[in-house]
Amino acid sequence: MGSTLNVVQMTDLHLYADTGGTLQGMNTEKSFCTVLEKIQQGNTNPIDFIVLTGDLVQDESEQGYQRLKQHLCQTGIPFYLVSGNHDAPDLLTKYFSDGAYGAKRSVRRNGWQFIFVDTHEKGSIGGRVSIDVFDELAHLLKQHETEPTALFMHHPPVPIGSAWLDRIALNNAEKFHSFVSEHANLQLVVCGHVHQESEFKKEGVTYLTTPSTCFQFEPQKEEFSLDHRLPGWRVFKFCDDGVFSSRVERLEKSLQTK
Repeated sequence: MGSTLNVVQMTDLHLYADTGGTLQGMNTEKSFCTVLEKIQQGNTNPIDFIVLTGDLVQDESEQGYQRLKQHLCQTGIPFYLVSGNHDAPDLLTKYFSDGAYGAKRSVRRNGWQFIFVDTHEKGSIGGRVSIDVFDELAHLLKQHETEPTALFMHHPPVPIGSAWLDRIALNNAEKFHSFVSEHANLQLVVCGHVHQESEFKKEGVTYLTTPSTCFQFEPQKEEFSLDHRLPGWRVFKFCDDGVFSSRVERLEKSLQTK
């Protein structure tokens, strides 16, 4: 039997400098910490690393990033981060420059290549993959062209069926798909941003989005609408034969404050 790599994705934490900060009736700090505790308790197999796919600190405060790092380091589990539209890349660099954060960060484990892609675009709710990042991606995918590759990024490059969210997704999605079509080893793109679970396949590539660790958006809506579904995260298994699987898990009870 081959080996398996266990990876957890958390996304859209929306923390604040104030631990009592709330967003859409949710204490985001309490929700994140509850999810993090559940992840550590609920997995029978050791977690190899955690990926946090953006919108980490809603008010982009130093205190928020400092406390996030403290929470993550206390787990003893390696972690990697990308920024979202509700993030300050300069503060991520300041507090996570020890390898957890970087616009072109990549890791190779268990026969897979994992690339962590920043899509933050200053002044925009939507995102963009920069020319420099495309160049680095091309280099990594060519350099390790025999290895299946997964990208983790904040903004989804595929429509999810909610018009208001699809308008603020990846701004250069057409260029992204043209790029993807040139690299057969790119198998998986994992995103956040949309506060809901979705799965799409396009030209052999699987695209996943994952629930937020706090509040959710209702799927298939033309305009903004909150969902009753509970905070969640995604658990992956990456096998050394190039096969992967994932499942979404959620908290068992609501943490809404109102």
